[in-house]
Parts: sequence; structure tokens; C-alpha cells
Amino acid sequence: MLDPELKPLPLWQSWSLFLGLGGAAFVLLTLGTPRVAATFGLSNSDALSLTNVMLFMLLAGLALTFYALEGRRLAWSGIKDRFRIKNISRRDWLLVLLGILIVDGTYIALQITRNPIANLVPEWMKNPYRMDATVNHSGDFTGLALFTGLILFNVVSEEILWRGYVLPRQELQHDKKAWWIHGLQWASFHWFKPWDVLAIVPGALVYGWLSTRTRSEASPESWTGNLREFS
Repeated sequence: MLDPELKPLPLWQSWSLFLGLGGAAFVLLTLGTPRVAATFGLSNSDALSLTNVMLFMLLAGLALTFYALEGRRLAWSGIKDRFRIKNISRRDWLLVLLGILIVDGTYIALQITRNPIANLVPEWMKNPYRMDATVNHSGDFTGLALFTGLILFNVVSEEILWRGYVLPRQELQHDKKAWWIHGLQWASFHWFKPWDVLAIVPGALVYGWLSTRTRSEASPESWTGNLREFS
């Protein structure tokens, strides 16, 4: 059976997906983190890690659901092809390494904007990070396991959903403009922590460009672990 034809993703649908899931992240982190901490007796940071794992499981589940709704077979060969999981050339690896330097460098440089923006944000939007805004685990096995799971789920879920499922359809819709539209929209997904969005934008654009350039879902996020997500 032939794979179904890939369909373009209209702009309004992609905006709805990015902003809507950003809203789901806000609700889950706001309501879920304190409840998880109380239910399982976890520290603030460990509860935040577990809640983020739940969020990334949701994103991964959505990616696989969208895959199935396209009428595709649930087989590794089909998943690997649809989500662009493949090897990249040595030249593209060099581009990825350069991308890592640019992403991390611009993010660090733009940290000077974080506090000024945070000061403008209403208190109700700070709820997800009011308990503990940094990853500061006690060093026990539970904390380490949760944080490791957090990184793994983050890399897999965001990459297959955004760069694997969404971006190829955006390329059909927007052609050569797709990478920067995707980048801006992925940055906007993080509206649940608005103080960080501006610092994320350069890296988000790099992710989109590299993913389009290499025709692979792999991006610098996969190798850096994107620890910035949780700080």
C-alpha cells in the first residue's frame, strides 16, 4: 500500500497548533506541578521535571496520532520516513555543530532581556515557575532519573512533532519561507514563559533552517539536550 500524499499545512492551522499546545503547557505546568509535588512528595524541581515529562508524552502522543490519522502504517520504516529520522552527511554535521554554537551563543547573550521582560509579565503567568524556576535537584536517584527522562522525552517528542511532522507540511505550504515561519511559530509555542521567548527566537530560526537544509528531523536541540527549556 502506498503512503498517503503529504498535505500542506495552512498558516491558521499551524498557528493554532503551536499556540494551542503552548496553552496546554501553561495549564499543565500551572495546575499539575504543585499537585504532582503534593501527591508524590517530590521536591519543587523534581515535580517540575515530572510534569514536563507528562507534557512531552502528550506531544509525542499527538505526533503519533497525527501520523495514524494520515492513514499510515504503524511500522518503524514508515515512522522513520515520515518524521525524517535519517543519517545526515558529514558536511551537514558541521553545519549542525556551527548551529549549536550560534544557538547557545545567542541564547546566552539575550539573557539580559529575561528579567526586564519578566518584570512586565503579570503574576498569574509566572505560576508555572513560581515554586522553583531552576533545575536544582537534590542529587538523589529519583531526581536524576526524572531529569534524565525529561531530557529524553523532550528531545524525542518536540523533534518528531515540530520538525518531523509539522515542518514538512509547512514546506509544502510555504516553500522557501517555511523555515523562518516555523522558527517564529516554535518560539511562540513557549508563550507560557514569555520572559524566555525573545532569547529562544534565534535558536528557533536555526532549528528550522537546519531541519529544512538537512531534510532530517535532527537539529541542534537533539545534541544540546535543550536544558534551557527548564530554566
